[in-house]
Amino acid sequence: WRDWSSDVCSSDLALDTTLTRLRAAVWNKGYGDVRIDTSVPRPDASQLVPVRIDIDPRWITRVGKVEFEGNKYLSDETLRRGVLLQPGTLYTRDAVLESQRRLFQSPAIARALVITPVAGDSVKTITMAIAETAPHHASLTVGFNTIEFGQAAVELRHNDLGAGRWLSLHAAAGNLLGEQLDGRSIFQRALPNDITGDRQGFLSPTYQASLTLTQPWIAGARTSVAVTAFAGRRSLANVVIDEDAGATLGLVHELSPRAPVGINYRMETTQVQGSAVYFCADYGICDAATRDALTRRQRLAPVGVSAWIDRSDDLEVPTRGYTAVVDAEHASGATGSTFAHNRVAADASLYHSFGTQDRKSVVEGK
Repeated sequence: WRDWSSDVCSSDLALDTTLTRLRAAVWNKGYGDVRIDTSVPRPDASQLVPVRIDIDPRWITRVGKVEFEGNKYLSDETLRRGVLLQPGTLYTRDAVLESQRRLFQSPAIARALVITPVAGDSVKTITMAIAETAPHHASLTVGFNTIEFGQAAVELRHNDLGAGRWLSLHAAAGNLLGEQLDGRSIFQRALPNDITGDRQGFLSPTYQASLTLTQPWIAGARTSVAVTAFAGRRSLANVVIDEDAGATLGLVHELSPRAPVGINYRMETTQVQGSAVYFCADYGICDAATRDALTRRQRLAPVGVSAWIDRSDDLEVPTRGYTAVVDAEHASGATGSTFAHNRVAADASLYHSFGTQDRKSVVEGK
């Protein structure tokens, strides 16, 4: 009895999966009102079941009006730029899912759901239910440990800038009160007695901060632009102090779902204050003249291009498909950089499962 019921459940699951995939495939051709009927008779003498699947695509379905419900500070015009469901286009499953995903990528939107239009009409009125987040968001985290003294982090976001734009600030600081707490009470001594270099510099606060303005849905739902200003200071006790500040401009366009291409430009000034041991042991730069040149403030200005594609069947545990990424960067005097370099990196993975349905293994090839 257990074996028979298990076979029936497995067959029902396989049939349901087949019907779901067929419906999605036909719907993606523009037949949103497809009708699929099945006939499953009793098994014959050889225990085979002649399953019959009838597919009636009926008619081509297209998008008519696109309406929104639940939005308060995001206008209908702004939201329409973020969806692929545009009047006159085919009403397809992929367009529905990607439109929901595009809107949900904005931090101003907590939920975006397409309400399934009624069947029977070839021109669909699309209604999207929108749930917005609060226009302002702020969080503060503070703490300490016995090595890095006091720490604090703040995150601020403003969603209500018009046209779907949002502004976000991320900032974190460490080594707070380092000079006052060094070696006192529960706090360890961060620096040795025979320190070389600026003792107060190593105990001064460290920080990382960035302010980003993002404009989504430029020239279509799949393109966005972001401008970021950043600054930072890090230190490794008695080893190096690294300071940087600059800005980046980036544009990302998705050729298709899970296939983005991006281009960015970064202008950054940086200064590294390191000991002779740091430069010689880590980078092989041991002569004093070169080391002195590197410790002066320098300008880095690379142009980067990156592309990524994911055609695996699952984002977390893929069993088939592939992923690939290519990242290239160029810097020279023409881009405004003190140093010139070219860099290209690529990585790809291919997934293939083998074994029985109950016990599967996955081979990942790179």
